[in-house]
Amino acid sequence: MPRVNVAINASSGNAFSWGNNATPGIRSLFHFNYPRGHSNGSNFAAALDGTSNVVMLAEMIGADRESDTRGAWAYATGTFISGGARTDLRYLFTPNVNALHNDCRDRPGRCSSPRSPDPQLRCSGSDSSRGGNASRSRHPGGVHVALGDASVHFVNEDIGLAEWILWLAKSAQGQLSDRHLDSEQRCRSF
Repeated sequence: MPRVNVAINASSGNAFSWGNNATPGIRSLFHFNYPRGHSNGSNFAAALDGTSNVVMLAEMIGADRESDTRGAWAYATGTFISGGARTDLRYLFTPNVNALHNDCRDRPGRCSSPRSPDPQLRCSGSDSSRGGNASRSRHPGGVHVALGDASVHFVNEDIGLAEWILWLAKSAQGQLSDRHLDSEQRCRSF
């Protein structure tokens, strides 16, 4: 199955959470129709922070196992990144987050080796709150992203959580609460 290493930005929270997608400070320009009937289209005018301030595409590591959907272009759950994995936003992902921590693993539609020795490709595909794939790369120190204005930037994996969320959301300025930016965020880069 063909694999890609670039993915759309589906949310700064859980890509499959209607609650996160309905929250202006969390939602991205791309989102899934989940649950059915709750999807609203977006366009560049919806990028209230400006197209030069919202991530459209980011690097991801496509898994090399047939039974893992990450990077698989034929699966909607294979070609997205998001900033979190659960609906309560306690687990927020910055680039290259440490997937050896069980709460910080990706949650794609399917994964074949949850306990993979590869620290960047551990996953938890059986989680009912799935919807989180961190932006990951094998480049030392960070990931490449393409913004809405077509510019490409290298984002350091030490980026602060607040700044990363601002880049993933289409209109986060002034709409983030302390709940989104908990200083005791558990998921950090290597």
